[in-house]
Amino acid sequence: MRKSIHCMHVSLPTGIHTRLKAEAERSGQPMTVLAREAVEAWLVKREREALHRAIASYAQVVAGTPADLDPDMVSAAVDLLSWAGDERQVPELDGARARLDPATD
Repeated sequence: MRKSIHCMHVSLPTGIHTRLKAEAERSGQPMTVLAREAVEAWLVKREREALHRAIASYAQVVAGTPADLDPDMVSAAVDLLSWAGDERQVPELDGARARLDPATD
């Protein structure tokens, strides 16, 4: 099934149009494809920025409250990180040891 495509008219300043046309010629792709990719990349960037702002806002609101940190998760993380210095004690938690040890990269 083909995706639905909607058309719109975008007026571009001469400089941007010239640069887009030159890139289209260099890449061998139509200007419309390049413009569509640029809009998609911009939207993804904006969505990530919005998510980051939402997470940062939430973190600021819950800072210092019981929702801030899960005590069991903090304890487990501290235990795991404290074991990282002693090879004899590091558990093999589904490859967690390998992910903690930069020497295994």
